[in-house]
Amino acid sequence: MKSKKISIIAGVIFIAILIIATIYSRNYYQKQLPKVDIAISKSGTLNIEDKKEGFKYTVPLKALHKDQNDRNYVLMVKEQKGAWGKEYICESKFVVVLKKGESQVALKKGIKYPVVVSSDKPVFNGSVVSFN
Repeated sequence: MKSKKISIIAGVIFIAILIIATIYSRNYYQKQLPKVDIAISKSGTLNIEDKKEGFKYTVPLKALHKDQNDRNYVLMVKEQKGAWGKEYICESKFVVVLKKGESQVALKKGIKYPVVVSSDKPVFNGSVVSFN
């Protein structure tokens, strides 16, 4: 009887340690993710050489990148279900630039997902990120 109680207490302590270790490791992992600022493709006005032009789809200039083949792309942030709940994954999307302004870029087509404007660490296609 006494050994059964000790076994139960040891089992409860073991499970409690596992739960605490899991919570700690999940929080540590979350803190290590790159933190990004995002923007949404929307209609806007570009300032080009003291002229203003309206466009249907714009994103901040900081969201635009070029690959090694000189193609323009943005990093979209998509929500996916992960092992511990929601995860936010970067996915590159090639875009056609109509015009560049001082702080905005006009695109031929809109983008369905938010785009990365800035990050505290380098992010790439497939990076898991969190938000500022």
